[in-house]
Amino acid sequence: MNFFKNIIVVLLLFPVSIAFAQEQQRDWVPFSQILDLEVKKDLAFELTASVKVVASESNSQAGLWARVDNKNNGKGFFDNMMDRPIKDANWQTYTIKGTLDRKARRLVFGGLCFGNGSFYFDDFKLAIENPKTGKMEDVAIDNASFEEPVTNNEIPKWWIGISKEAFENTDGFSMNNSEESSEGNNSLKIEGKNIIRITPNYIGPIDGYTPQIGTLVTMLNNLSERVEYSVSNMTQAELDYQLDEKSNSVGALVLHLAATEIYYQEATFGMSDLSEKEMEELRIAMELGDEGRQHIRGHDAAYYLDIFKKAREKTLELLKEKDDAWLAEIPEGSYVNNHFSWFHVMEHQSSHLGQILLLKKRIPKANSLELKDNKKVD
Repeated sequence: MNFFKNIIVVLLLFPVSIAFAQEQQRDWVPFSQILDLEVKKDLAFELTASVKVVASESNSQAGLWARVDNKNNGKGFFDNMMDRPIKDANWQTYTIKGTLDRKARRLVFGGLCFGNGSFYFDDFKLAIENPKTGKMEDVAIDNASFEEPVTNNEIPKWWIGISKEAFENTDGFSMNNSEESSEGNNSLKIEGKNIIRITPNYIGPIDGYTPQIGTLVTMLNNLSERVEYSVSNMTQAELDYQLDEKSNSVGALVLHLAATEIYYQEATFGMSDLSEKEMEELRIAMELGDEGRQHIRGHDAAYYLDIFKKAREKTLELLKEKDDAWLAEIPEGSYVNNHFSWFHVMEHQSSHLGQILLLKKRIPKANSLELKDNKKVD
């Protein structure tokens, strides 16, 4: 493709072996290649590949994915086929069609799989619109049909992850070649074993709970994962920051969420094993106000999230002991049923998550933040 000499397209291929130290537990695994580029007008592109899935469970799935990264860290086109997951046990060809806009600086593309089973990928192809003729022209992809041998979970010419800056691997997944191919002699086979599906991107019944309670759990976990993700990398100064003298800090809001969940544990399950000191801390976190602004500060993200996570762990343990009929019950002395109470816990978290995200956007630059002297909070 001669025109690519003018728009500076270089396929970047990086070894994956150097990144295994960053291994982390997930219920999915992606692999990718990166195409650095510079375009002067919007151009169409098409990514195709052959895929088949031999699933070990109903929610196992695969997909192709493509992401356009724009200049100045902007985001362009993105598709990971979550709205049309691949579950067919026979080889089929799948396509993603997208656009490289004039701000595009690179195209990241590949495949991904979720859960337990055997996931096969073969015959990747990429075509980009010629800016002069408007016709689609093929771009060469190294090891597009996975003929080069996979060794030690390393796929030659492909990253295990969503980009070279974000390497990912999962203990439960293994990568190998397979003679079951749609083209050529080999394909890529990714096998998932003993993978526990994490629930933030799934709403519905799950093992260990009755159907409605399981669905409730997936909703609760969806929100708690967002809270944890939003807060986990914040500094102490950022967690203590107040927009004005009447606002609450992010740290205080996270503690407030935990306190509210503990309150509803007692209200709906009718039990509490908190000490008198813990009850006082719970009261301050529930009420916030001037007392909360004075006392809830000086801790890092791990402190707040540890309390937040322990509250959720207790909720999940207690919900395992209940059935769907319990959701409709109205506790003595209350006028709402248990289902509404835990619905309120969710909407309450959603509301304060919005506050947390707003506060994060309003936090001054790091060099203008100062830590207060009172580092201890009780």
